[in-house]
Amino acid sequence: MKILIPSNIDLELFENEIKSRYPKLNQKILNKHFEYMERCLILFHRIYIGCNANRRRYYLKKDISLSDCKWVQISSQFTQTLFSSTSKSIYSYTDFIDYLRKEFIEYKPYIKHGKKLDLYIVGKLCKQVKFINSSNYEEYDLVTKGAKRMYKKLFVEKELLSKSLNSEELEFRSIANNNAKELRLLDNDLTRKVLNLRINGSAEYSAQEYLNSFNENFYPNVIDSFGYRLHTKVTSLNKELFSELRYKNQAVSGIDIANSQPYFSAILNDHVIDALFGRDRWSFLRQVKQIYSQYRNEIDFIEYKKQCVTGNLYEYLQEQIQIKSGKFICRDYIKKIYMKIAYSNYDKPQVANKKYFELFRSVFPSVYNLFKDLKSFEFGCKSIKKGDYTNNSLFFQRCESFFCFSFLAKRLIERGIWFTTIHDSIVCLKQDQIQVKEEFLEAFSDLGIQPPKLTFK
Repeated sequence: MKILIPSNIDLELFENEIKSRYPKLNQKILNKHFEYMERCLILFHRIYIGCNANRRRYYLKKDISLSDCKWVQISSQFTQTLFSSTSKSIYSYTDFIDYLRKEFIEYKPYIKHGKKLDLYIVGKLCKQVKFINSSNYEEYDLVTKGAKRMYKKLFVEKELLSKSLNSEELEFRSIANNNAKELRLLDNDLTRKVLNLRINGSAEYSAQEYLNSFNENFYPNVIDSFGYRLHTKVTSLNKELFSELRYKNQAVSGIDIANSQPYFSAILNDHVIDALFGRDRWSFLRQVKQIYSQYRNEIDFIEYKKQCVTGNLYEYLQEQIQIKSGKFICRDYIKKIYMKIAYSNYDKPQVANKKYFELFRSVFPSVYNLFKDLKSFEFGCKSIKKGDYTNNSLFFQRCESFFCFSFLAKRLIERGIWFTTIHDSIVCLKQDQIQVKEEFLEAFSDLGIQPPKLTFK
């Protein structure tokens, strides 16, 4: 289990310092000092990947709030968990932090409201942290069982490991993850032009720094516990740079499903739900089946399914709403309205959107009611409250994820085809894109459903 730590740390001196400060650590458990040194290194790893997440936001989203990307927000919950379950002779986890603060890290005062930093959500009370002096990093392989267990607890959801994904599903994601690490960005004029536009000529952070960071894999690879999506360095890559990606100097291609989440919302039936998730994986699946049974045979729902399968949903909505309202609405705005109806809380829609919500309802009343019903019950997930409007996002993202990894990735691995994923999209070598498209179609055939429109990039 590898982590990244500053290369200027003398590990032997570090451990000896912990021994001298906490002599009672070894009373019950042999080698506990070494374990807690490794726990400190896990904190360094967290700071490191947070720093790189900041850089990614700064480069690709031009987040001007990040005046110094080296500052990372760390919640007290994270540090408390990291140094918990220790010998009672340690007075509090803050004692460890105070020591690290003097030797390795700087703190800023508390921030009243945490922010979402890329993939890592910090708590309501957070301190900003950065290394005092670190420019180079190196890999470190965790040794002690306690440190490995703590790493899994903090960086991989317990539910993910024990209940939600079986060993095969985790293995498929691991293969896609390792493949993503092999991708490199070309160092050329186009890449630098895009990056320089994003970072606006910053003196501190350059296009070269981003390229080095990307090509040397200084990014976390995470499976989120919401939609079970795999997040790698390519999932948030700017689309303008996709053409500059290479795998062992070979060009890559992307194949994805047109209107992916609308498509899965339209084609689900009892057989497909059981095939994607496994029978009775979660209790809420029975409720989903009951809700779908009320609407799937309605005339408007059948039309909705047809438009989703052909990839023309937004164009069809655009046409129908223009007929009913007498006004031309651009496709992007139609898509925005659909997203709000499907994935947001529309019990109290904004006045500006209300009439378009009603127009959508007049075109697809069954779909409107389906989305509303799916948001109205308990999904059996601790992070999702009863009646939470994020139910639809959770469920349809999981549909995408289980299709990509349980059906499609399995076929690609069996045939020895190199690939990685960007959520509902498969990244493969250009020479393999026709074969990958055929595997897409075969995977849908295995599910017994009409294949969607596939797009290439």
